[in-house]
Amino acid sequence: ITIPSGASIGMHSHEEDEEVITVISGKGVLKINEDSYAIKKGDISLTKKGHFHSIENNNDEDLVLLAVINYLKEENL
Repeated sequence: ITIPSGASIGMHSHEEDEEVITVISGKGVLKINEDSYAIKKGDISLTKKGHFHSIENNNDEDLVLLAVINYLKEENL
């Protein structure tokens, strides 16, 4: 995922899955529920099932991410 300077992925929920995000390059702001975190190259985050998150690129260069979504099956919980 490439987020250009000044752009964002708006707040959304993960009701049936979890998402692991690795920052490949750039910097930005990750919000998980009510908390905000500065993110940079090499950082990894986990958004758990039932949580909300958004990502904003508030810098001059592209924010490049690798996102892996784990779809949770009821029988595995």
